[in-house]
Amino acid sequence: GIAQAATPGHEPPAVAVAIALFAAAWCAFHIVSFRGIPLHADLTEIYAWSRHPALGNYKHPPLGTLMAAAWFAVFPAAEWSFRLLALTNAALALFFVDRIARRYLAGEKRLFCILLLMLTPFYQLLAERFASNQTLVSTWPLATWCFLRAFESRRWTWAVAAGATAALAMLGKYWSVYLLAGFLVAALSHPDRRAYLCSVSPWISMAARALVLAPHIAWLLANDFP
Repeated sequence: GIAQAATPGHEPPAVAVAIALFAAAWCAFHIVSFRGIPLHADLTEIYAWSRHPALGNYKHPPLGTLMAAAWFAVFPAAEWSFRLLALTNAALALFFVDRIARRYLAGEKRLFCILLLMLTPFYQLLAERFASNQTLVSTWPLATWCFLRAFESRRWTWAVAAGATAALAMLGKYWSVYLLAGFLVAALSHPDRRAYLCSVSPWISMAARALVLAPHIAWLLANDFP
């Protein structure tokens, strides 16, 4: 059914259906499995921070807190909404992975790329406990997709998106500096590196990244890098 529908004209609905079913099934599984069990400390911590969102805190960069604040501004502070937040984050990750895969794979190969990822614990068990670490589940594939588009097209819109999403990943966890290093290595080792590096695209990306990071950097300076 879904695999057969994964033709050039029907790929987006097929993959969207698969990702939506994955998120719904695992959200229901976690709601039932953890029924009657207190929420993990990571969940209550990110919720407490979300009540007073800031540009940083003593422990982590602010993205996880801001995501939780936006989520709980719409959804109630109930156990099911914590689970739904986590699985929505995982579903977004799979969607962005698919956006990358569709540039290199077609038909069933593209669909199996997503289906195989769905079998790994990373997207349904480890992603369930939404906290600062889990922000990387969605921001890394998003930043990678935007970087690839910026590298290939060298359009200013994608350059801005690449810089802004790379900054979002950094605002999730500082570990994302390794992702940015990977982008640099990829750009330098690609046969078309000269065309990209001699264009304005990387400079626009760096400017966009600096602009998005600026408020957090200012907070770090004002609070003596806690």
